[in-house]
Amino acid sequence: MSTAPVFNSNPFHALYSRSLGITRFWSLMGIITLVKGVYVYYGPDLFTEEAQYWLWSRHLDWAYYSKPPLIAYVNSLSSGLFGISAPVVRLNAVLCGLGISYFVFRLGVEHFRSHRVAVLGVVLLNVSPFFVTATLFFTTDSLLMLAWAGALRYFLRYVDTGQPGDGWRTAAFVVFGMLAKPTMVLFGFVVLAGSGRNFALISRRLLAFGIPVLVGLLPSLIWNYQHDWVTFRHIFTLAGGSGSSLLHRNALGQLLEFVGGQLAYGSIFIVVGLLLARPWKLPTVDHARLLPLWLAPALILAGFAVLSVHKRVEVNWPSATLVAWPLVVSYLLHLRYRRWSETPRVAWPVGLSVATLLLILQPGWLDAVAGRPVLPVKADPLYRLAGWRQIGQTVDDFVKDLPPGHFAIVSDSYHTASELAFYVGGHPDTYCLPNANRRMNQFDFWPAPPASQRQNIVYVSEDPLSPEARAQLGPVLRQEVWPVYYRNVRVRTMYLYHARGYRPKAVKKPVMY
Repeated sequence: MSTAPVFNSNPFHALYSRSLGITRFWSLMGIITLVKGVYVYYGPDLFTEEAQYWLWSRHLDWAYYSKPPLIAYVNSLSSGLFGISAPVVRLNAVLCGLGISYFVFRLGVEHFRSHRVAVLGVVLLNVSPFFVTATLFFTTDSLLMLAWAGALRYFLRYVDTGQPGDGWRTAAFVVFGMLAKPTMVLFGFVVLAGSGRNFALISRRLLAFGIPVLVGLLPSLIWNYQHDWVTFRHIFTLAGGSGSSLLHRNALGQLLEFVGGQLAYGSIFIVVGLLLARPWKLPTVDHARLLPLWLAPALILAGFAVLSVHKRVEVNWPSATLVAWPLVVSYLLHLRYRRWSETPRVAWPVGLSVATLLLILQPGWLDAVAGRPVLPVKADPLYRLAGWRQIGQTVDDFVKDLPPGHFAIVSDSYHTASELAFYVGGHPDTYCLPNANRRMNQFDFWPAPPASQRQNIVYVSEDPLSPEARAQLGPVLRQEVWPVYYRNVRVRTMYLYHARGYRPKAVKKPVMY
């Protein structure tokens, strides 16, 4: 094994590597973007969070109950330019993926001065489940990851060059990230890890970091000032602030769930790459350059692991922090296998990861080969996406006998109400019934159906009509039951009711955050 440093001083070799690396990067991006485009065009229906964020775009505001405003404005822009459809919504995610890959590629080139490290890092990134899901399904994680990758690139370049322009670009991406999701505040750990041991320097940079954080937070502060600070109450509740005990009764189970989820979602194949590289046997590792790329994600993951023994932590919460780890692994693999010709030695984990992604994103092909469900339907995350387009068509048929424009579509769930707003013909306003026993959501800040529509209510739910809903809807005139099948298994039953005499104040509004 060669012990030459990663930085190659031969100008002819460097020029060849640069040309080869750029060509391979854009060729790779072309193939990946094409495959993703085909998937989003022919892929599953929007899942409920995607539909909810799209619905926000029809009610543009300073912010929203659970998130900052950026995703609503991006959806509004794309829908205005290309129309309303599921592929258009997900086009935003695909473009985010292209941008993130570009920033990771440039970071690899600039930070390690190696196009091979950069290209291999992009490959590892694009086969990691956390990245693939965020760049196929458009959520706040898609935008947050883009902001994180941009801020990471320019911050580390600022650390190297000290150029004020790179500092301003870092600040701009921090603002962008704060407008996408409050988790961007955790980028402070990158600032900490990249500032060495100089306490004065750390203090100055963290103080400077706080300014764009506050700027990006300003729209949410304005909205929350007008709405009793409910977003902060919501985040406090999500973080377990309302719990009475520091140690959850199922603390070990939640911790194991978090660790297992990160291995699956962050890609266990990244761990395989580390084992292939055997960094403990590499004498030429530039630890100073690696430190800000691996330490910040490690600290953030450790923090969420500690939180998981108190409160269940969703697997995607730390996902944006992981964009640097594929680059760390690619650098170590580059030191182990230096030439382009040696790259196939590390290709099998990539192939295995791609096969796993195919199983997750399109399990039907394996069912057809095996003649039976290989991945259990209830373990398939896509089953929750099944049937919403057909439900929208069913509601269209259900309301044909009602006076046009003189009915309201309501549900007991914001998930269902959001999907109906997207998939029912004409994209009508939908409503979510207030209920003191459910958690607050964005519908609670929008008005109830107008008086002209309250005599004809179409109520849609995944459950039979509850006493609380019946108290609000009045007499039921008609009802239907509609089953939803996915991979030949019944996964959901939808109940449709035509009721008359909606009374929006019959049940108290929710107070849980």
